[in-house]
Amino acid sequence: MTAMTRVLALTRYGRRGASSRIRFMQFQPHLARAGIDSTVSAFLSDRYLERLYANGRRDWREVIRAYARRLKALRSTAGYDLVWIDKELLPWLPFAVEQHFFPRGVRTILDMDDAIFVRYMEHRSAFVRRFLSGKFARLLQLPAHVIAGSAFLCDYARSQGARQVHYVPSVVDLEKYPAPGARTPGGPLVIGWIGSPSTQHYLHGIRDCLARVGRAGGVKLLAIGARGLHELPLEVELRSWSEETEAADLRDCDIGIMPLADSNWERGKCGYKLVQYMACGLPVVATAIGANNSIVRHGVEGYLARTDVEWFEHLGALLQDRELRLRMGKAGRARVESEYSLQSVLPRIIALIRD
Repeated sequence: MTAMTRVLALTRYGRRGASSRIRFMQFQPHLARAGIDSTVSAFLSDRYLERLYANGRRDWREVIRAYARRLKALRSTAGYDLVWIDKELLPWLPFAVEQHFFPRGVRTILDMDDAIFVRYMEHRSAFVRRFLSGKFARLLQLPAHVIAGSAFLCDYARSQGARQVHYVPSVVDLEKYPAPGARTPGGPLVIGWIGSPSTQHYLHGIRDCLARVGRAGGVKLLAIGARGLHELPLEVELRSWSEETEAADLRDCDIGIMPLADSNWERGKCGYKLVQYMACGLPVVATAIGANNSIVRHGVEGYLARTDVEWFEHLGALLQDRELRLRMGKAGRARVESEYSLQSVLPRIIALIRD
């Protein structure tokens, strides 16, 4: 009988944090069935994120508890076969500290789904730039393997001397996103967006497009996980996010959108919103940057936009043509099933853990 493989996942967040939930936690029950026992130790608690999203303020007492919790977890790594690190061990601390506490005598994987190094390198504080801008360049040389969720992140890891780099996109579990049926016509057409208060500012980047769409009438924006947005120039429906209802809420939409700014931070994003929309059979419109260019084939699953004019043209085309929406939505669902589903990447994850 094959011995059970034990994995300690040192995640950035609990289930409330999309990156930790999607990049590791959703795999846990499937790994268990494959004989891989995993334990999650989150750095920041769900309570921290809930308070941050509710009032925009950081709970510094919870941050202090987070560092204490992480140091305690690091003392237990010897009891595991593999340590899975979400981004970094000790955020906002310099490389020398990270190196001192980095697990030894156990295999390690570092998982990247954001360009954290950009946050340090381009920070407004000269102090942060001085002590942290070079952290990831050295950190990426420590683990045996690096997993990255986009080509941009893979290229960066390789350029910094990471030993083995693997591309693994952010994916959905098809058991939670069953094949959708066509929406019943009637009522306003619904443009869907899902995210958090920390990312809803991207919607303001297409404000003029939304205003033109809104003036035409018969359209509303369904924003899942946002707050406020009363200043947007069209009808807006807000829904609270929950893991249990997100897929069902997205099925109430006709189109999914992912506007982004054009900067290095956005180039490191992994396009998970698009994967969710496409899993729900929605055609998409997304800013043509980073992983979006890989996930969306322009004119097949949706459209990629670079300017306000392109955003309006592409949204307008989808809003006016139901058959086009259905055709692109069907193509998007097929793409997710083959390339962006948990079921399609799970064998690679299991093989990597057992390597």
